[in-house]
Amino acid sequence: MKNECSLVINDDFILKLKCTHCGSIGKFEEKASDTYDSMLFCKNCGSFYYFRDGILSTLTKFNYGYWDTLYSKGVKGNSVQGSKLVHLVEKTLNNLPHSLLYFALVDLLRRSKTTFQVSIELGCGTGVYSLLLKKMRIIDVPILVDMSLSALKIAQDIFEALGEKAIFVLADATNLPFANKSFDLSLSGGLIEHFEGASQRKIISEHGRIVTNVVCQFPAPTPFYWFQRGCVNVLNFGWPFGYEVPLSCSRVKQLFQMEGFGLCSNSYHDMISTLLTRAALPFGSLTLLKRKGLINKLTATEIVAHFVREDS
Repeated sequence: MKNECSLVINDDFILKLKCTHCGSIGKFEEKASDTYDSMLFCKNCGSFYYFRDGILSTLTKFNYGYWDTLYSKGVKGNSVQGSKLVHLVEKTLNNLPHSLLYFALVDLLRRSKTTFQVSIELGCGTGVYSLLLKKMRIIDVPILVDMSLSALKIAQDIFEALGEKAIFVLADATNLPFANKSFDLSLSGGLIEHFEGASQRKIISEHGRIVTNVVCQFPAPTPFYWFQRGCVNVLNFGWPFGYEVPLSCSRVKQLFQMEGFGLCSNSYHDMISTLLTRAALPFGSLTLLKRKGLINKLTATEIVAHFVREDS
């Protein structure tokens, strides 16, 4: 593999691969290729996945689409520039634990005092959550999954800049190429709210099918969420993040209960911490408020929830 931040795929990982076409598990064989870095060939149906520049592609056909454009161009008020995100991660790591108020998902896992061997981040985007978890030794091996090639390339750049490695997979999160209970933890920060109805049920089912622990962050239906969304709308002359509907914690809890998961803990990502962190980014420190308890909940724009498989 050409990219220095991409982990080498081993035999154990290949045995956990599920063919997205025929559903067979552990039937892949690695082959050399003149076109790609290497290929994985399904011995059952003839389908193949390929590696290029350190990214494993499991998509039958790649189309440069909406999310690739977003990650290529960025949006006002929500930078996806690699250099700025590296700067933010470095400052966060230098000011633990209170700077994690900006990264509520990471903070919730830190406070759980649990570690995981292999995690998979669905709809990873720039991969910052997994990078922080790896740096903090909460996870050992991160797998980053997104259907946007542009997002995965940004994630690679950020991991490489900070001296970490991961497995990068171009895949559809509603049809993951992995066997049941393959990993310890799945996480997502901004994924399930982009789906509705049967598609949302499917994305949540896939979230839990491959792991025993799930942590997800999603927008909350609060006045502060709608105010923040209005500000983003004004800056960008419209909403730049596609279809998105906020969800209550009770609704998400219900959806995961249908998949055999119970709520373990939850917390909130609030607007005050977001504004303070972004305001402090150009300066030499990230001095944020201590955990705010009730204020943190009342000014929340997003909810973070940790679910555990009830039969585990």
